[in-house]
Amino acid sequence: MKIISYRELKNKNDLLPIMCLAFGWPFTYQEFGEIARIDPRLKDSPIGFCALEDDKVVGFAGVVDLTTKILDGRIENAGGVWGVAVLPSHARKGIFTALMKTAHEYFSDNGYRFSFLTTSQSMIAYNFYRKLGYEDAIEFPSSYKFVEKKPSRKREKENELDLEKIAKLYDDFTTDKTGIVVRDENYLKILYKREKIKPEMILLDKNGYAIFKNEGKLLRIKEIVATSIEETKKLIRSLEHKAKHLVFDTIVLDGKTLKSYESLKYNIHKRSYGLIMVKKLTNNVTFKEVYGENFYMTSLDWF
Repeated sequence: MKIISYRELKNKNDLLPIMCLAFGWPFTYQEFGEIARIDPRLKDSPIGFCALEDDKVVGFAGVVDLTTKILDGRIENAGGVWGVAVLPSHARKGIFTALMKTAHEYFSDNGYRFSFLTTSQSMIAYNFYRKLGYEDAIEFPSSYKFVEKKPSRKREKENELDLEKIAKLYDDFTTDKTGIVVRDENYLKILYKREKIKPEMILLDKNGYAIFKNEGKLLRIKEIVATSIEETKKLIRSLEHKAKHLVFDTIVLDGKTLKSYESLKYNIHKRSYGLIMVKKLTNNVTFKEVYGENFYMTSLDWF
């Protein structure tokens, strides 16, 4: 077995079996290559590492370069691991461990102090990550509410995609937060392209905004930002009028937002399936010492 970077992989379609089997992702390297070309988290990285046996891909571990804000307000880069998978026919051969070791070496070579990944305690991989030194960093509280069918409203005027205003609102909202909160207008353009965000998926008000996606009867909140609980509740009520049956927010890491959901009688799960794990790549600091108690990200930051 040998390990090479994704960029070195000659036939990138060889990744398709792994991506389909593990994640149900109809991988096309042309589309993915376009995202990797513009995404700042990927464009200067090896994108991932591939385990080869007889020149065929049998395992993969993706890597991203994360830009984070730490407790003292400074910007610090960290590593992110995504899309780790091994073909079932090659399980229990040490491929998973070898790929993760290669990813950690890449992060250490770049001077990163931490490696992050998003996962679920219900996944088999969770225990493997723990054996490799990962610890639970932040659990993702979630909220949901079944909504009665509302009387039809007049068609609302579609918002212009005012990225400058959205960036300013987000920046104000995350002033006291650490974590994956470093954005500017240019990054928003890339983020919205990657996530396929359209103007009709954004509610923009003077003091806040919400980004959502209608998935049949489910309205999924991707991000909600507001300067007050009242403004947050106002946005949530507007989203309820757009929902057919269910409003769902999978990552609620802001206390005021969580209180807004509670006051509107949402079902709250403070321990849900999703969480972010962290591994120290140096021994001189801890996650809490660097990021404190206000580590933040939203569904748009998922990797």
